Amino acid sequence: MAFVVDEDCRTKRNRHFSEQSLRNAGIDPAVHAHYLGAPNEFEEMFSDEQWTAVANVQWPRRDGREWRFADVSKCRTGKFSKEWQQKLNSAIDSGCVGKPAIGRAMAWSLRTADEIPLQLRTAFDALVALAAS
Repeated sequence: MAFVVDEDCRTKRNRHFSEQSLRNAGIDPAVHAHYLGAPNEFEEMFSDEQWTAVANVQWPRRDGREWRFADVSKCRTGKFSKEWQQKLNSAIDSGCVGKPAIGRAMAWSLRTADEIPLQLRTAFDALVALAAS
């Protein structure tokens, strides 16, 4: 068994996947949990360049201008996924973009292993090893 969740699940109170919640369920987080993202969540692992490229393909702006790296970097001051989602939704005409759609769009954009953040590749390697054992 393994859990792959956002880093902020480790420390936020009342989270189902916090280390304490896992221990309370008889699960050793050091063995079974992979917390991703720095400092808080999965989406933060990807660069401004990657998010800009995805946004320009998936969510063209209604004002016609291209997304810029600065559009993404400005979202890194708080909870990145929430701020990035709000920025996307305020600038596009194609409806509401949710966190799952944002993650899927990034996943579909990746073409080589080098584009996948090391932290995510390491978690995948651990999951493959677990499945093979």
